[in-house]
Amino acid sequence: MLKSITGADMKVRHWIYFIAGFLVFWLILSCLINNIYILPSPFMVIEIMIKLLFVTSFYSSVFMSVFRAVLSVIVSFIVAVLVAIISLRNHFISSLLEKTILILRSIPNVTYVILLLFWVSRETMVFIVSFLLLFPIIYQNIFESLKEQENLWHDVLMIYPQSMYVTVTRIYIPLMKSAVVSSLISASSLAFKVGVMAEILGQVQTGIGRQIQLARLDIDLASVMAWTIWLILIVFVFDALIKKLLHLITR
Repeated sequence: MLKSITGADMKVRHWIYFIAGFLVFWLILSCLINNIYILPSPFMVIEIMIKLLFVTSFYSSVFMSVFRAVLSVIVSFIVAVLVAIISLRNHFISSLLEKTILILRSIPNVTYVILLLFWVSRETMVFIVSFLLLFPIIYQNIFESLKEQENLWHDVLMIYPQSMYVTVTRIYIPLMKSAVVSSLISASSLAFKVGVMAEILGQVQTGIGRQIQLARLDIDLASVMAWTIWLILIVFVFDALIKKLLHLITR
């Protein structure tokens, strides 16, 4: 217990040292440059961050970005798990998906946004772009884990055959917890980055990306940095909540 507390304290101290050092470096650099259009001071950015807390649009923007990220992660995860299970039983589908994912990963993110804006609404575009980038990552992690379990249990299942339902619920799911955890953690962080990028490029009505875009148009670098720092803090909190939730579920 003492070791874990000491380890946690050390981790907190390292973060404090890092943040303090970064702020000092930022302050010195901003003083040397002395131009708010190139690098505003940390005090100016922190002041804007605090002011945003008293603006209604701040909460609606954060809510929409979080909602889009959570929805894209949930849908991508469910589809990826179902498709991975089907692919495990069908070599043709797994081979087809392997080639499809290779193609999807070779397409630049910006191209997704541009193409989809011709076909769907801006709001729908953000969700589809997030799905197209999250699905391959989650699918490959889950599929590789299932494939590994399939190889380990192949001989046993040949001797004692089980139904698909029993095989999945009693063998595969309990044994692929680590793959599920790693997939959700990596996907949750990526969902915010991808989602906000799509919000900026797609110029949606509400969202953190929308606020960053408006600040950019006003040549307000301090506001851009303030929103970016808020985004980083939200991702940190969301990541911690995901880890805590997964720990409670899988322990």
